[in-house]
Amino acid sequence: MVDFEKSIMSYYAREDAKNGYFIGKNRQGTMQKFPLITITAAIVTDDGSRFKNPLDMARMAAELKEYAKMLPGSNYVTEQDVEKRRLLQPQTLQSTLELDA
Repeated sequence: MVDFEKSIMSYYAREDAKNGYFIGKNRQGTMQKFPLITITAAIVTDDGSRFKNPLDMARMAAELKEYAKMLPGSNYVTEQDVEKRRLLQPQTLQSTLELDA
């Protein structure tokens, strides 16, 4: 992800890269600010015993990805990362994940 973050900047005008956004027309033809592209990944592992079916695993990945998208820049998160943050900030993270459920 670090390599992506560095290389993607070469596709933007220097000022846009510095600002962290570019200005362009949206689908309605109105000018607006758009954030620079980032990558977000959610990593879920299983030994075959945790999830009842692939859909349950996909739901967990979707929850993790949604959480990761709240973080700035390109990120990847694992269940362990989220659990660590839950222990450090139990009220904030728990309420965020409950809203997604």
